[in-house]
Amino acid sequence: MDNTHKIILILTDSCKECDRMKQTIQSVIRFGNIKAEVLAYNFDDAETIDVAIAYEIDDVPGCNINGTVIEGKYYNTKALVRELEKLS
Repeated sequence: MDNTHKIILILTDSCKECDRMKQTIQSVIRFGNIKAEVLAYNFDDAETIDVAIAYEIDDVPGCNINGTVIEGKYYNTKALVRELEKLS
């Protein structure tokens, strides 16, 4: 059975907070040896709106980790790391 977790990430181009969220997710996964697949979507693409609605992501940057949504320009990095560490 595959125990790979799926992380949905919604971001936009030229967004510092989006880059920071993406880098944080990648670092925690790599250094925590977490089996996870990050599915990144650009909010500027029309089909991404359906993905954002399906995963209840209302703001950019935003991610859904096992049903927990972390989002917004002022998202809490510590909360993001805690949610990712729960996957290990």
